[in-house]
Amino acid sequence: MKKFLLILGIAGVLFAGGSAKADTNRVLEKIVLYPANLVLDALDTFTLNIGFGPVLEARLQATAAIWGGGRVGMSWKMYKAYNRQYGFGTEDGWYWEFVSVGEENLGVLESTSLVNKYTEIRTGFPEPFNPVYRNGNRDYWAIGGSLGGLVIGDLYIHPIDIADFVTGIFFYDLKGDDLIFDDFRW
Repeated sequence: MKKFLLILGIAGVLFAGGSAKADTNRVLEKIVLYPANLVLDALDTFTLNIGFGPVLEARLQATAAIWGGGRVGMSWKMYKAYNRQYGFGTEDGWYWEFVSVGEENLGVLESTSLVNKYTEIRTGFPEPFNPVYRNGNRDYWAIGGSLGGLVIGDLYIHPIDIADFVTGIFFYDLKGDDLIFDDFRW
């Protein structure tokens, strides 16, 4: 019986030691990558896109469900967009919306590798479960607007990313988008 308890005790120490090592690595990872993750979380709190082209657009948005405006035309944009999309792309299409009723046929048709290509075609109420929002191409909860003719600018803030930034200050990753050591492995 003593031998059995001794073996059980050694196995428990080895098992707990492996778990303690993994926890130590996670803590080290959080501390080492804290500054980079904090900067990325701060940059995630807003969108700023600038473009030009044969386009006319005016949009004011409280969320994707409550907004108004319209657009027609095509533009070539420099993106600092939602969900860490940075680069250039061609946006083409049209939309109109008043409060929560409208139609849309808009998309990013060509882009650099860090900007997602997508097309949203819808009539009626924009639903948060639409793949364009669920896949991270656009933010359903964004607040802001777009304005322009020939030269166009988009400015939005992202409330969920603001909460992610605030919780990130206290080492909690609300969105699960923080860098980890495995992101740097080839």
